[in-house]
Amino acid sequence: MKQQFITIRPEDLLERVARFKKEGCRLVQILCTRTTEGFELTYTFDKNYFLYHLRLTAALGGSVMSITSLYWYGFVWENEIHDLFVAGTNLLDRYIMVDDIDDTCKIFAHVCFNIIFFCE
Repeated sequence: MKQQFITIRPEDLLERVARFKKEGCRLVQILCTRTTEGFELTYTFDKNYFLYHLRLTAALGGSVMSITSLYWYGFVWENEIHDLFVAGTNLLDRYIMVDDIDDTCKIFAHVCFNIIFFCE
């Protein structure tokens, strides 16, 4: 199996994902990890046993759009990322605030649409 890593900007995510969808690629996974710059997200797609990894860094204060409009089952990974990086939820609000990432950072997660990271 061969693979390629492609570094993109957060604002280019939907455009790049739409290309993979049009080319018939399958969404394999979404990974998120905390970095010193913010959060690193890797979206992996497969076509004919070739893996394409879209990698982006979401800076604290930046945002990342949901890809569920293109791959509806992406909500499973997006929800898991939300659960791993956001300790509590309030389903009555459109935005969910949690402050346990570290002493100074908070995450606001816009339900179903995007994740916004920022530091005070």
